[in-house]
Amino acid sequence: MYWLIFYNLKNGSKILKSFLISLSIIYSLIYLSSIIFNINLIKLAELFFEQSTPIKHWDIGDLWAFTLVALIGLEWNNFKFKNWLITGSGLIFLVLSNARSAYLSLALGLGYIVAKKTGSSKLKKTIIISLISIIAGLFIFSSFGKTTLFDRPYYFQSIESFAKHPLGIGMGNFKQIATEYRLKDPNNISFSIYTHNIFLEALSGVGIFSILFLIFLIYVARDILKENAGGIAWGAVLIAILINFMFDTSYTIPGLVWILFMSLGVFHSKQRSLYGS
Repeated sequence: MYWLIFYNLKNGSKILKSFLISLSIIYSLIYLSSIIFNINLIKLAELFFEQSTPIKHWDIGDLWAFTLVALIGLEWNNFKFKNWLITGSGLIFLVLSNARSAYLSLALGLGYIVAKKTGSSKLKKTIIISLISIIAGLFIFSSFGKTTLFDRPYYFQSIESFAKHPLGIGMGNFKQIATEYRLKDPNNISFSIYTHNIFLEALSGVGIFSILFLIFLIYVARDILKENAGGIAWGAVLIAILINFMFDTSYTIPGLVWILFMSLGVFHSKQRSLYGS
């Protein structure tokens, strides 16, 4: 539904950009208020995010990563003072979130923008590349004391379980697989109710039927990579979101999934207007 709505909206790009900025600012204020005044605002946060999220950090860093990619991509040739204020605020919350997936999303999203907008000035390229370098530093710094990005035992658990459950165990039931491994080795502290990867989540959930989802991802990736005109900004947003979903559990948050399909609708709408398809 979100995909179709934003595909057919006349000013879908402008509306979604304003929505992302407004949502990021509103939830940042709610997040700060809950910390500074020690107020329980979980119910308010549930308007967009899931119940368990506010206890941690509402994935505010991921939301800001998507917003900043959209803002920089859309305003690349006309970056005003207010945009710098928004960008600065977003980076602050990125640091506060200490979310490596958010850093990675922002870096790759901006990298795509720089690669596609080859006609831009050297100054802008230097600024963005410097920003990516800073993000990379934050990523490395936030990794201390944590497992490395690819050291996720639930990745292998999901893949190994495919032989045992070729038709899947039902979406959202990865906890059953993780529990089986926990029972085999009680001393193993690696346990998660999610795979931290949206495709592997689908693989464990619906088995061979996840091939359809993989085909969908391949087609989306193909469209993004060949884009070289009006849809660059939203192609970058899609990259940021999909990369995020490949390395975190953010795909379990309804609001972020809605943003994925809103962005996909706007992206394809841009392609339709440019290429007539």
